[in-house]
Amino acid sequence: MQGATSVRSLVDDAVSIFILPPSFEILRARLERRGSERPSDLALRLKNSRGEVEHYREFQYVIINDDAEIASSQLASVIYAERARRERQEEAALRVLATFKEENAV
Repeated sequence: MQGATSVRSLVDDAVSIFILPPSFEILRARLERRGSERPSDLALRLKNSRGEVEHYREFQYVIINDDAEIASSQLASVIYAERARRERQEEAALRVLATFKEENAV
């Protein structure tokens, strides 16, 4: 959460996406399977997880990561859609528009 907050404060047009686990139990299982945290750190992380996931409302997009293929497809869709926004395509659109000169009209 702190990282996302920092990015949004530094980047005006940042796109925020919250990846939400499908359930607490699945989150627990995934974190335990990783084995990357000491048991005490894992317990604290799980204890704080409810408060963390409640922040999903602060994000523009929410992806529920219950199927990796679907979740990655949704993430790619958000990226493609955001890249195609008019505001992000303004320079390219103006370059195209410049090729439509009056003398080219038939």
